[in-house]
Amino acid sequence: MKKTVIGTMLCTFLAAAPAWAAGGPVQGNPPNEISAPVSTALPAEGQQAPAKKASSAFNLQYAIFVHGFHVLNGNVAYAFQPWGYAAQAHIYTVGLASWFLTLDRTARAKGYFAGTRMQPTQYESQGLSRGKHWNVQLAFSEQAMPKVIVLTPKDKDEEREPLPERDLQKSVDLLTAFGILLHKLNTEHSCNVTGVVFDGLRLTRITSSGPVPTQLPDDHHTYFTGPALRCGFVGQQIAGFPLHTKHRARLAAPHPGNAWFQELPGVGLVPVRIELDYPKLGHVLMVVQVPPGKVKLTQEPAQPGN
Repeated sequence: MKKTVIGTMLCTFLAAAPAWAAGGPVQGNPPNEISAPVSTALPAEGQQAPAKKASSAFNLQYAIFVHGFHVLNGNVAYAFQPWGYAAQAHIYTVGLASWFLTLDRTARAKGYFAGTRMQPTQYESQGLSRGKHWNVQLAFSEQAMPKVIVLTPKDKDEEREPLPERDLQKSVDLLTAFGILLHKLNTEHSCNVTGVVFDGLRLTRITSSGPVPTQLPDDHHTYFTGPALRCGFVGQQIAGFPLHTKHRARLAAPHPGNAWFQELPGVGLVPVRIELDYPKLGHVLMVVQVPPGKVKLTQEPAQPGN
């Protein structure tokens, strides 16, 4: 039972409603500070859009701790160009955790800038977890609803509540949502964003706020130390619940989290630590312990119209 619960939670990092981005009230970052939508609207006529950051890229490896035990590693890479972006994440079990949990999944996303808005075009997540090979492929468009191209294995909860078109139309994938936060923090010095993430089955509303100047905790052999900016994030599943579930209240409950950012020379502010309290598991921590690596992406940022 415990093996299944842990596997389910960790898989959400790449495929399902994001565990680390699902939250409730965040200390120091009240929800009423949230204002800007994730899909930031184009500037009004006569207004100048905030200048986009020059081309940049980073690749960070995180040690992931559950209840204080190092059970996973996660690699996250982003590349930003003036016209678009690409992102990739890889999560896999390490050490003794590999004896009772098989998890090895990769997610990729790309999109382009439409004014100040980041528009995803493609998202996919593939790999092994819970003894099965998973494959999720989504297509996004400005003109149409997001489309599920591939979703295997078949959802065990075949009957789900319908997804509201208004929220689905505005939704983005998880990697794009985090890219929007990075872009806004680096161009506007703000974490105040809110929006909806679509994973192929569910819609999860995510909000973030801040930043708050602070000191980066120096535990868990962190590579980065010193002054940092902390952003709080909050998320909550809003649609795609199984029709006959007895656990709707638990599924819809919010959960808190925080992320710390530091300046990486030649790149900008990057996430160096993420913490959250996850139901049933308790404290989960992601921390960078090694120097940033060389960026290796399997796809280029999308161009407008592609």
